[in-house]
Amino acid sequence: MDQPTHPPNSHAHVHHRPDHERFHKLCKFAYVDRHDPKTGEAEDTTNLAVIFGWFGGNIRHVAKYIPLYHRKNYRVILVTTSFETSPDWLKLSLDSDAGVPAFQPVVQYIVKHFGSTLLPTGDGNGASLTSPRHNLAIHVFSNGGTSSLHSFLRALQCEGYRPNTKTLIIDSSPSSGATIDSFARFLLGSANYSYTSLNLFIFRAVACVVFALFTVIRVAGNVLLWAAWVLRLTRGRLKMRAENTIVELGRRALLADELRTAERLFIYSKGDNVVTASEVSTFVSLTRSTLSASHRPAGSVSELVMEKSGHVRHLNDEYERKVQALLDGVDEGK
Repeated sequence: MDQPTHPPNSHAHVHHRPDHERFHKLCKFAYVDRHDPKTGEAEDTTNLAVIFGWFGGNIRHVAKYIPLYHRKNYRVILVTTSFETSPDWLKLSLDSDAGVPAFQPVVQYIVKHFGSTLLPTGDGNGASLTSPRHNLAIHVFSNGGTSSLHSFLRALQCEGYRPNTKTLIIDSSPSSGATIDSFARFLLGSANYSYTSLNLFIFRAVACVVFALFTVIRVAGNVLLWAAWVLRLTRGRLKMRAENTIVELGRRALLADELRTAERLFIYSKGDNVVTASEVSTFVSLTRSTLSASHRPAGSVSELVMEKSGHVRHLNDEYERKVQALLDGVDEGK
């Protein structure tokens, strides 16, 4: 195990909680805290929370949610979402497992140190696992977080496990269409432009160019790929298949059978112009109907709707109370 390391700039936000500054770097996008709030000792005798950040959110932004879990004696793994942790944009396939290899170090660490938060699938290494005793809470942000959750669940399946998740918190997610539209709305809001059809069209074009540049950088010299993206843009095909893939896989992850019995809390805002309240509300209704139609035991589905907060900016006293109450309910139901 590497020597303890500080996430970049994390002390800027949690300097008043020095015990939250100590992390081990599992890989270049994931950190585990080395602080056991209760005993400071055995890792496999406590609950675990895995927090999946949003695209563009660095570790210091995600770290401010750690106290929500330390107060309830949870250990925490932080995941910063990137192209590496998400489905492959180049394959553009709903069957893509491109994000799975990136999550192998994270999964292996959980298997070794937090095995009591996992369940066996009946295949592979998980077949010999004893009954779990602890909760593997999942906290995801935006479409980036949910798409990374998909890769994480697939990585667990490949090792023969599924999470013993009793708590699933979904913040500012999911959208209902291409993420390119969400990004365009974000650009519009940042530039203080009005939401006219023409402005939205222009900013969708800008968003397409931005994502195209990311793709070209990722695969240097792939001229054909760049030409294909430019062709889509010039022909007016602004809903890119790759973006639809990322959104759809994130939505599938939230409805995965492995998470069926989790108590779900959706947190979103009427003031969010990136992933709108109507998009999340529609998915909440879909979640309830899907769980009901399964005719199998399932967790509850609740909502916390904010009035004015922006995208992934909902953290306040009410947010904390809702999360704490959800965790308390899980502990009481052991």
